[in-house]
Amino acid sequence: MGTHNINKNWLTLEKIDDIVANKKNLKLSKETTELVVKCRTYLDDKMANNNKPIYGINTGFGSLCNTEISEN
Repeated sequence: MGTHNINKNWLTLEKIDDIVANKKNLKLSKETTELVVKCRTYLDDKMANNNKPIYGINTGFGSLCNTEISEN
């Protein structure tokens, strides 16, 4: 078994095969967790201080891009 720490590096097919073949657990690395928190903080701030739609965040995708998604 073992654990694969998810990070910002690309996964090769060989690495994916190793993860699957050895049934490795997946875990976010400390660096990745910090990046996710940083991104979420940026997005929360952007939504709180912006009245403009943000594609895919408070709008739909594709043909629904003009459909507003409520905060709830």
